[in-house]
Amino acid sequence: MASKPHVLAAFTRHVVPYLEKILGHYVDVIPARTVEDALQCLREDQSIALVLCGVYFNGSRMFELMRQVRQINPQLPFIACRILPALDLPRVSIEALTIALESLGASYVDVPQLEQNYGQEAAEAEFRSLTLSRISRLV
Repeated sequence: MASKPHVLAAFTRHVVPYLEKILGHYVDVIPARTVEDALQCLREDQSIALVLCGVYFNGSRMFELMRQVRQINPQLPFIACRILPALDLPRVSIEALTIALESLGASYVDVPQLEQNYGQEAAEAEFRSLTLSRISRLV
């Protein structure tokens, strides 16, 4: 049996179980709690197929991580995410963040907004679909 793709998950420890629940059947979730941990994982595991990163990762160092990921592997898909509803962003901030990320070849997914619009089950399915579609582009 072929091994599952590896997804680097740059989030707080509270988010990793959610990612494993939603994605674990399809990918191996490799957690990283700091930029340094994430970069070490990327250097040691050449099979990482995607980076998922929280917007507020490691003291709001998401863009720093993305810049360094681009230096290590410019083709590696990068998705910035808001997973926890407690960390709300104003609509204008989300739009600016989305534009900035897309200009750098990354994506943004707002799971709480998807849940508000479509319900939890549909939001989880959409998040899973978006995540897996970024991996399948590499194959």
